[in-house]
Amino acid sequence: MKNADAPSLPTLIAAILSTKGGVAKTTDTANLGGYLADRGLKVLMIDADIRQPTLSSYYPLDNEAPGGIYELIAQNKLDPATIISQTSVARLDIIISNDPRGELMSLLQAAPDGVIRLRHLVRQIPGYDVILIDTIGARTIALEMVLLASDLIISPVLPEMLSAREFLRGTLQMYRDLQPFTRYGIPLPPLKAVINKLDHTNDAREIHHNLLQVLQHKQKEQELLVPTEILMTPVYASVAYRRAASLGLPVHRLDASRAKGRATPCAAETMQMLAEELFPQLLALPHQQMEGIA
Repeated sequence: MKNADAPSLPTLIAAILSTKGGVAKTTDTANLGGYLADRGLKVLMIDADIRQPTLSSYYPLDNEAPGGIYELIAQNKLDPATIISQTSVARLDIIISNDPRGELMSLLQAAPDGVIRLRHLVRQIPGYDVILIDTIGARTIALEMVLLASDLIISPVLPEMLSAREFLRGTLQMYRDLQPFTRYGIPLPPLKAVINKLDHTNDAREIHHNLLQVLQHKQKEQELLVPTEILMTPVYASVAYRRAASLGLPVHRLDASRAKGRATPCAAETMQMLAEELFPQLLALPHQQMEGIA
């Protein structure tokens, strides 16, 4: 449950979303979830990647529910004991992806409310400060469903021209295609792009700078339908993220301090800066600070 002594805010629903695969959406979801939980927030992750459900096995489960996203979406089941599993990280729960035959996609396409079904269901799940949704890396009805269910979209972009073009062409185009839903009282969520796997090459930094300029131009020309920004905090390429995934740990616990002479932030610094950019209101609440660090 939420901290009863803290001011109450509505549950924030944030999706880590891109129409391009391989941009480390699951890594961002798992590590943001782990960091926020260690900051004292009650966090629910939803693995909505029904093709490659990596998030479902990222952390060991202390208690695995009999159901998951299939029961939530196909059967409208909301009983926590049925659909919500507890991870080994305190205050971090998950609805696993359990649709190995891919039946959900056909169900969503056939259902009259398919594209907005998750929006109604996820808002009935009580007791969490934030819900983080990991998504499929392709333009599908499942991806559109998650976008329309969310209060905030976090879109990872790799520091390479192909990924930057896909962000501008794919993700922003999806926003334009879904704009008609605003006529029915479903607002499109603000979009925040995070540069993932940033290295020290001039090319990577140049793409980061160019993306900022392109977005500023599109904002000026009123081509963007929602507030859109490139976050100031990039996620640097580091073996710590791969090691943390192998160990089933939040990366900030593994890479907790910056070694002398290291030019880039450690993972703990990165997660702190990224979370504070994304969720300033949540982290301003008087939760216990960084509890449970290994």
